[in-house]
Amino acid sequence: MEREHNNADRSAENADLLLVRAAGTLHALPIETVREVVPVVEHRRVPGVPDWLLGIFGVRGSLLPLVDLGLLLGGDAVRRTRLSRIVIVHTGGEARFLGLVVDEIEGLERAVGGAAPCHPGFESDQTRHLGPILVVAGQTAQVLRLERVLTEEQRRVLFAREESGSPPAKPTSERGGEGALS
Repeated sequence: MEREHNNADRSAENADLLLVRAAGTLHALPIETVREVVPVVEHRRVPGVPDWLLGIFGVRGSLLPLVDLGLLLGGDAVRRTRLSRIVIVHTGGEARFLGLVVDEIEGLERAVGGAAPCHPGFESDQTRHLGPILVVAGQTAQVLRLERVLTEEQRRVLFAREESGSPPAKPTSERGGEGALS
């Protein structure tokens, strides 16, 4: 497992990274995990889910979970402003996409091993999703290992019904017909 971490970290140190700020902290997302960036849009809240799961939002004909990156990482909620964005990311596995709400996009950075100061990060059960710490534009940014950012419990909350093969419930109107939300 140590070798797997080192290989992932080396590739992150030689990758294009999307720099995002969430709850005031700068993070780096490997660009190959990013599908697209969209403005913050209306979303549907879902009762009874953890605070980090804001609900569901629609993009390009699909419904995706919407997650507050600050809360997901154990920090404060993202402060939504006109600079806030949703970063649609692939979290590993089959077509597992979700939207991460971030304070703002700081830009793109090409991380080339040895070109900028880098620390490999720390290893514990609580930091398994954190990769190397890089210095970019005079600030430190930690690479997020998106394939590891969700705990098993969080994956269960987000994807359990998908994995069970249960078809989604068809929306019905109060009159019993299909196609209308009640």
